[in-house]
Order: sequence, then structure tokens, then C-alpha cells
Amino acid sequence: MKDGTGKDGKHISVLYLDYYPRKGKSSGAWMTSYRDQYRVNNSDKRPVISLVTNFSKPTSSRPALLSHNELTTFLHEFGHALHGMMSKCHYKSLSGTNMSCSFGHLFSGGYAAGYYGYKWSEVLDADAFSLFKKKGIYDRETADSFRLNILEKGGTDEPMELYKKFRGKEPTLNALLKRSGF
Repeated sequence: MKDGTGKDGKHISVLYLDYYPRKGKSSGAWMTSYRDQYRVNNSDKRPVISLVTNFSKPTSSRPALLSHNELTTFLHEFGHALHGMMSKCHYKSLSGTNMSCSFGHLFSGGYAAGYYGYKWSEVLDADAFSLFKKKGIYDRETADSFRLNILEKGGTDEPMELYKKFRGKEPTLNALLKRSGF
């Protein structure tokens, strides 16, 4: 990609990056979609995405170096941004990150039960990455399958069906257990 366009020269998305804290800005990190991708009258409306963080600002004598935690947070949120940017769905309600199941209505604040979704995401992440490791992390066929079957599809099909189309099988815990040192 170059200048927000894909290899076919078509516009993919706009991505705004907001790295540093400032007065009035909420703490934490998140991905926001200002406009979700959708289609109308045979026209593909591309998304406008923002990735917001609160990393330490550089100074005149020190660059802004990310801690390990800041880097993993950035990569996590950038994964959400990729999902939003690569979406190719008809309805905006199904595009990008609009696949999220959560249990937030069960608990005040919702994070305790929502953590289950993050753990399941780790299973999917480790299992998917194991295919990239097996075939080579720059394998075009694997990358294209991930883009076509996961990133572009949003909520247009059952998540497990989309995953099986990409991976060729259901995920297992094995890759996560291996990555975790078990």
C-alpha cells in the first residue's frame, strides 16, 4: 500500500494516528471508526479510522521510545484498525469491527466477562499465526486468504465459518499453549 491505496490503485481508507496525551484527552488506547466501510449504489464507501494512544512524548533530548506494553497495545489496536480499513461489506453494520460479541450487559463495566473474548482472541491469534509461521510470515497466499476471509468480511458470516475458510480447520489451543510456554 502507498498513500492509502492498494496494489490495484484503489483507495483503501483514511487512517488518523493520535499518539500523545493532551489536556482533555481520555487516557488509554483505542481504535475508532469515524465512517465504517459500506456500499451504496454500487459505490464502495471506504472507512475513516482513528487509532488513539497516550504514549510518552519525545523531548528535545530523548526520542519517544515505546515500552513493551505500549508496543503490544499499539499492535493490538492496529489489528482493530486493519480490520476496519480492509473491510469489504455491503452494510456498515457488518463491516470492520462492528464481529464483536461481548458479555458487557451482564456486569457493570463489562470488562470481567469481556475478558473471555480477549482470551478467545488469543487462541485465534496464536492458531492463525502458526499458519504464517509454517508457510512463512511473508507468504502471499496465506496473507491474501487472511485478508479475504477475515479482514474483509466483518460480520457477514458466522465467525467460525470465516476462520475455517482462512485456516482450513477450527482453531485449537495448541499454538497458544506453545506460545505461553506450556
